[in-house]
Amino acid sequence: MIGLALLMELVSSAISFMIGYYAFKAYKSYSSRSLFLLHSGFTVLGISLTLRVVTTVYFVVLRVAEVPSQQLKAVISFAGIVFTLTQLFAYSLFVLTYALQTKALEKTRFIGALFPILYVSFFHPYLEIVALVLLGYVTAQTLINLLLKKNLDSFLVFSGFTLMLLSHLCFLFMIANELLLLLGQTLQMIGFLCLLAMLVKVSYSG
Repeated sequence: MIGLALLMELVSSAISFMIGYYAFKAYKSYSSRSLFLLHSGFTVLGISLTLRVVTTVYFVVLRVAEVPSQQLKAVISFAGIVFTLTQLFAYSLFVLTYALQTKALEKTRFIGALFPILYVSFFHPYLEIVALVLLGYVTAQTLINLLLKKNLDSFLVFSGFTLMLLSHLCFLFMIANELLLLLGQTLQMIGFLCLLAMLVKVSYSG
């Protein structure tokens, strides 16, 4: 299951980079600061997701090489904080994006057993709560935008950020059931696909 979660995270990372690309392409056409912030946020998020997968594999190699467990735990803890803070930075850019919009509107078996321990260590409950607050704000803004515009683009954006919010809710509670990790990754990937679909649609219709 963890192997599948890692694969889905790699796919989500690729989609995140694609969202960043199409957001930047749209920014070049419309010169909107919101689109540039969206591009920056998803590019940072893509880097974070990719590095988390690569670092997980690296930690497995260290464990196989019998690196002292205390040293390994320290590195895992540091990496988890770095990755989560990177994601929070990306989400902060999303918050700034909609803050600007609001302003504009007003104006192996061993390996298999080891992976869950390493991978779950990257998720910190307190920082996940902060992520939920940031994504909650963005989701509320996208809902307001959907109610005002009532079009497919607004619906896709609302759906994308709502699914991202739900994915972090799964990550927060996965300590109770590790299947929530896979569900969270699935929701995150579908959310990314919704945002990618919106940007591709805007890119080709423009």
